[in-house]
Amino acid sequence: MAGYQMSAAGLLERVLRDVVFYDQSGGGVTFSGGDPLCQPGFLREMLCLCRERGLHSAVDTSGQAPWEALEAVAQVTDLFLYDLKLMDGERHRRHTGAGNQLILDNLVELSRVHAEVIVRVPVIPGINDDLGNAGEAAAFLSKETRINRVALLAYHATGEAKYGRLGRSSPLPPTASPGRDRLLELARIYEAAGLKVTGPDA
Repeated sequence: MAGYQMSAAGLLERVLRDVVFYDQSGGGVTFSGGDPLCQPGFLREMLCLCRERGLHSAVDTSGQAPWEALEAVAQVTDLFLYDLKLMDGERHRRHTGAGNQLILDNLVELSRVHAEVIVRVPVIPGINDDLGNAGEAAAFLSKETRINRVALLAYHATGEAKYGRLGRSSPLPPTASPGRDRLLELARIYEAAGLKVTGPDA
């Protein structure tokens, strides 16, 4: 284990050191991880503190959490960045170790109670870069949710060095980033379903 414990007040103090940059850029604070919903009480406390200080907040999540935790956080979050990796439950379990029904259910519910949600799709060659998965995801988002924004994120290998530092091996074999043509092809599928896509040229 590497890291240190902090109180919400202590973390806010550190966040406020950069408030001049938030003011100039129009940015704010993004809570990521891991997944910040692993600590929903602390996350909500931090979000409340950010709101009190007028700081824009974003939560980057996989959606793999009890709905009650996500709902409580949604009340004090400005923007959600919500990962959507695979639509097929068995494929999702094979590559992530868990099913995706909770993730999909939570996304539907979140879209009903929160207007600012961007779905982020990490495009990984050989895992989820097929047109079939993109078509299923586009249909699901356009028909089952109120979400209209999708970001395609090209896979990169910058995280692989972390495995070495932890004495572990990467679960993925050496994988190249997806080509621009493939990203554009996937983007067209989402756009055809009426979704606004940021991706290869964003």
